[in-house]
Parts: sequence; C-alpha cells; structure tokens
Amino acid sequence: MNESLRTSMEQALTLFHGNRYLEALAIAVAFVLIAKLADLTITQVLMRLTRRSQNDFDDRMVALLHKPVFLSVMLIGFGLAISRLELGDSAQLLLYRILKTVAILIWWGFLAKAARLVLEVMGSLESRFAFIESRTVALLDNTAKIVIGTGSIYAILVTWSIDVGGFLLSAGVLGL
Repeated sequence: MNESLRTSMEQALTLFHGNRYLEALAIAVAFVLIAKLADLTITQVLMRLTRRSQNDFDDRMVALLHKPVFLSVMLIGFGLAISRLELGDSAQLLLYRILKTVAILIWWGFLAKAARLVLEVMGSLESRFAFIESRTVALLDNTAKIVIGTGSIYAILVTWSIDVGGFLLSAGVLGL
C-alpha cells in the first residue's frame, strides 16, 4: 500500500481510540463505499469507450462486470478489516481463505456468463465464424463451463492448501 495512504488511514483510525472492532467496521464500511465508487468509475469509463460500437456485445459485457468489480473491492476491504482485528493466526487464515473462496466463486460466475455471451454473439455471426453455429453454441458453452469450473475448483483447492497432485495426475492419466 502507498505509504501516504497508509499514514492517512492510520490517522483516520485514531478517531476510534484503539478499538479494533470499530476500526475494522470503519474499514469495511469505507471499502463498501470505495467499491461502489470503483464500480461507477470503471463502468462509466468503459461505457464511454463502448458507446462508439454498433453492437451491444460490449455493453452487455460491461453490465456483467458490475457485480464482480464491486464485490472484489469489497472483499479486499474485508480482508484489511480482518487484519485490523488481530485475530489468532488460524482464525485469520480461515477468514482469508473464505474471502478468497468467495472471490473465486464470484469470478467463476462472471467467466461462465462472459463465455456464454461471447459464444452467443459468435453464433449469431455465422458468416464470420464458420466453426460456431447456433446449434453448437450449447456444446461449446458446456465445454467452457467445464474448463472454467475445473480451473475454479483447482484454485479453491489450492486456496485451502489441499494437495492437488493426485488430482492432476489422475487427470493426466485420463487424458491418455
């Protein structure tokens, strides 16, 4: 974190006279506001850039980004709030892992919806994409969801420090 930002944050938190719980609550509330501001700023900039296009693909993609951007910034704030609480190592690690898992699930949902949107648009442009037809969109969508889901499950397992060596080995053997 930028040193001046850290100093400003520390000065603002002195208003709570060392009460860690109030400080954590203030950080969480501040990041909800920062998340909304980031969401509005990013979407406004992207909407200006996409206004020039003739199709609605980019507008729909920007609309999909609202929720993951907002929630991701919020989760970062919650992580900072948790660090302010000075919980025991195991409790703090557990909460961080929960936050990471939630973030993975949020972006899993976004990627699945974005893949579906891309495939729908490509399917509607059969003249430009000969390998994607309206009837193959469902097949490709299911394939994309399996790939995205597998990657997300892998990320969740790594987040929770679960050994995935056997999983990767069995996937490799099945691939043969």
